[in-house]
Amino acid sequence: MKFVQAVFVVLFVAGYVASVEVEPHPDAATIDGDKLGQRQQILGTDRRNSSFSTNRLATNGYVAFDGEFPHHAEFYRHGSANGLFYGSLITPNYVLTSASGVVALSMVEEGGMVSLGSEGVFDAYETINFTADGVTVHPFYQHSSVLYDIATVRLNHAATINHHVQPIRLPSLSDGRNYELMEATTFAVAYDSSTYRRVVRYVRNKVMTNADCNLEHPTVAFDVQHICTDSFIGGAFCHRNSGAALTIEDERGRVQIGITRWMNDCDLNYPNLHVRVSTFRDFISMNSDYIFSF
Repeated sequence: MKFVQAVFVVLFVAGYVASVEVEPHPDAATIDGDKLGQRQQILGTDRRNSSFSTNRLATNGYVAFDGEFPHHAEFYRHGSANGLFYGSLITPNYVLTSASGVVALSMVEEGGMVSLGSEGVFDAYETINFTADGVTVHPFYQHSSVLYDIATVRLNHAATINHHVQPIRLPSLSDGRNYELMEATTFAVAYDSSTYRRVVRYVRNKVMTNADCNLEHPTVAFDVQHICTDSFIGGAFCHRNSGAALTIEDERGRVQIGITRWMNDCDLNYPNLHVRVSTFRDFISMNSDYIFSF
């Protein structure tokens, strides 16, 4: 590893909530720009702690079709069959992910494996090892903070690019959008008890202003290096997905605008926290072979 701030003892849980399908409340899509109290009144719920079974915003998301997220990467410890957190392929040689994931699971000392274009290590289109020397954590990252939660991982060899494995585009140098009010997508891998398989699921939420997020979240301060998304618009995702790409669609296709720091379990409706990729163009350029277009 090129940088380690400290040694952390962290219980990092990457799992899922297995349950019946619960789609977002049908009124959620029509509530755009209202005050928090108005939204709570219409939905009959609020952002406080709730029960999954009674939360009208709880959702398992939607099942992705084969190849829908070809940038999808899943991190494993050596010898493990359970994915621990996620990332995104940004070039054939590099994966972009969260610093909290690689640090908490000691991959900065031990390395690990990345599966690409799959729903798990056993049915991966390709699984590639990486060493500790290939992990670069942002030098200002600290485990006690939600700031600078970004890392790059150099694969031991280049990924084979095909329909199921493709790098994701990052915001260009001239992209000054804040993405507010746009629909953003993120994903997780969940176990489907009906088919006994793990499947990629995704959720779409509206991007909120950081000012609104700071008003509505009781414990987290959203910084300029963050993007937040609204559980009231799209639903409260019932799957942990740390490190997963947050993407939007524009005239050139899909572009990754964020890295998921965390999304609340589906018994909470607070804004969701993501790292803003455009803030870290310099870090990504210096610690990968990604070339930003203008």
